[in-house]
Amino acid sequence: MYGDSDLAGAAQHLERALALDPADLSVLGTSAALLQSLGRLDEALALDEAVVRRDPVNVNALFNLGYRQRMVGRLDAAIASFRTVLSLSPSNGGAPLRARRRAAAEGRCAGRIGGDRAGDERGLEDDRPADGVPRAGAQVRVRRRARRADREVREGRILQHCLRLRLPRARPDQAFEWLDKAVEYSFGFAEIVTENLFDNIHSDPRWLPFLRKIGKAPEQLAKIEFKVALPPQ
Repeated sequence: MYGDSDLAGAAQHLERALALDPADLSVLGTSAALLQSLGRLDEALALDEAVVRRDPVNVNALFNLGYRQRMVGRLDAAIASFRTVLSLSPSNGGAPLRARRRAAAEGRCAGRIGGDRAGDERGLEDDRPADGVPRAGAQVRVRRRARRADREVREGRILQHCLRLRLPRARPDQAFEWLDKAVEYSFGFAEIVTENLFDNIHSDPRWLPFLRKIGKAPEQLAKIEFKVALPPQ
């Protein structure tokens, strides 16, 4: 579902898993994620709600419920779900780590996607003493950061951060340029059809052709059969 973007294959495996154990909460939660990827967000949300009813202190299930409540615009319900998550697990989600990654991504987005090395230059300047001559240790750190950044680009990690951070404010031309680069880096787009970060380009005439190019236009997703029954209460 995420790595190969093979939703039909994911559906087959999940249907087999559900046949073996239709009440397994982990399988049901993953099935909700697949339903969302197929554009069937209402069904995904209903399944999330059913899982939480079965296990009301399951932090992952509550987080997924809040996430999809946000997707359908039920913001008050989403806030309540996330507050419950935090009450059960105050450090859930590695918020400090996410904050550091966000700051790092903000510093590199323009450079890595726009074609300059602003992020690396800022890192070099930060390590210079008053006389402006880079320290040997600073040079080593810069080279290490550059190698690590290049590796992250190949894996699509920086691009993922950039899409999430910048798309809501991006011009359509810029947004589609980034999406094309994401295809180049084999970015999975598992939730692109329901992710509301893309709402501002849905009316653009390039949107549907792009979805068809990655196999996720409505008519393509409709051909993928996937049935999941709600667990008994």
